[in-house]
Amino acid sequence: MAIVSSGGAFPLEFRGLDFTWFFRGDVTVQSPSQLVIRYGDGDRDEFTGSNVTYDSNGEPVGGAIHSYRTYDDGVLVAR
Repeated sequence: MAIVSSGGAFPLEFRGLDFTWFFRGDVTVQSPSQLVIRYGDGDRDEFTGSNVTYDSNGEPVGGAIHSYRTYDDGVLVAR
């Protein structure tokens, strides 16, 4: 199970979370510390964490996600 920490004090579990909508883009980085998904035209989602593991479909299943950023046309719009 992967863990997302929200605001440092509120971890969220990935258990039962459907990641398929994220993977409509192209995964350009997939490592134990970072996952980057690009959708074209400068749009992308970036996850950073530690010890992140992936299943055979490339979906995160273990480790911890510490931050998330989303970009629209290359401009940071949420973190």
